[in-house]
Amino acid sequence: EKEGKKVAKFLFPKAGNRLGFEYGSQYEVSQFDFKPGEQILLYTDGIIEGENRKKALYGQKKFKQSLEKHMGESPEDLMTKVVGDAFMFFDGTPPNDDISLLLVRFLTAEENNSKDNEGNDRLDVMDGIL
Repeated sequence: EKEGKKVAKFLFPKAGNRLGFEYGSQYEVSQFDFKPGEQILLYTDGIIEGENRKKALYGQKKFKQSLEKHMGESPEDLMTKVVGDAFMFFDGTPPNDDISLLLVRFLTAEENNSKDNEGNDRLDVMDGIL
């Protein structure tokens, strides 16, 4: 957070073999420290390689702009709006690849100690199929 506003940091590891594509592939390994309340969004290339009717790519720039625009939203709204922005750009053109996003939010101590109404540990999972 900068001056009370949520900001996005983009991590772009160097490209390599697709996961599981070739036996014995080597992959870059990185470690990151996350603070409670921070989130990380993992995504497949289907969203940035999606095209509209004019064959224009959605691209990383538009994807980043969408993420930055919706950073202050709840995790559910962030995911819905980011995917919605992409599909608005696609303008009815069906994706030619899978579009998968995984948002992981690191709980604060208060959230981690919260219980549901029956006293069970609470885990919120949102899933959707496009």
